[in-house]
Amino acid sequence: MIPESAGEETAAPLEDGQPTSVTALAAAPLLDRQDVASSLSSLSVPDVVAVMGSTLRGLSPAEAAERQTLHGPNELPGVSHGHVWRQLVTQFTDLFAVVLLVASAITFLAYLLGQPRDPATLQLALAILGVVLLNAGIGFAQEYSAERTAESLQAMVPHTCRVLRDGERSPTRTLWSR
Repeated sequence: MIPESAGEETAAPLEDGQPTSVTALAAAPLLDRQDVASSLSSLSVPDVVAVMGSTLRGLSPAEAAERQTLHGPNELPGVSHGHVWRQLVTQFTDLFAVVLLVASAITFLAYLLGQPRDPATLQLALAILGVVLLNAGIGFAQEYSAERTAESLQAMVPHTCRVLRDGERSPTRTLWSR
């Protein structure tokens, strides 16, 4: 699969501890290749093709299918959404919310221990608690809305690309380039 012009040892300007030739890069494990992906922009087209284990005519359909079977689909992972109640509970783990909850608890404790009990202290404890609940509600609503907006924008993005398969350009959802 490596083009003739790319099979030669060619020095590649890569970072410390990484392979220093195209042949060494092509033989590097997949994870190492991901670490040096930024260095690919400094290589020539034939060298990049060699590193990726392809040809200038692209992958054959059989090779693309084999790589997909071996490594899985080459696509971004979907965003996993937690439960709605968990998103709401996380609003109370914010440092600001925790400080206000502690202040409310201390104020409520002062109300319970005080003799005679001052209704203003109870009102203050409840007001602080109200601020925490209002902050959590607004934060939750904003995050929930932002997630839905991001999902709708993602739905507008085309999920196909054009690839070279045996020299022919074709649209596909299953891209494989490793």
